[in-house]
Amino acid sequence: TGKLFELGYAPLGIPVLSSYFWLTTLGFFVFCFLSSASYIFNDMTDVELDRKHPTKRFRPIAGGLVSLQEARILFVIMAVAGLVGAFLLRPSFFLISLIFFGIHISYTLWLKRYALWDILCIASGWQILRPAVGHKFSKS
Repeated sequence: TGKLFELGYAPLGIPVLSSYFWLTTLGFFVFCFLSSASYIFNDMTDVELDRKHPTKRFRPIAGGLVSLQEARILFVIMAVAGLVGAFLLRPSFFLISLIFFGIHISYTLWLKRYALWDILCIASGWQILRPAVGHKFSKS
């Protein structure tokens, strides 16, 4: 307990935040990249339906503010940055991140069409995989 903001001292005697703080911060950014990539992928996949929707038509891709080519490039950058970042942090974190990302891509392509799978996919991201990441980082 209390490991997140525990102070340590660098070689010059300057207080620094614990490694848990940096692992947690970098893990947060990895999940931001992977979540963003999955949302971009979803918007690219649903662009034609979104253009006909009264509110979704204002989303950047559906509204034409971002081209499909730009979205594809951004998707690749976010996905690669997230997965490489996860791998560099910890192999176990990479595995959890890969599962998280795979579920989101599968959700966009197939699983959201089925009510039970829709609920299970959403629950797995928020209630299972994110706490699992926190658990992995809390172990030294």
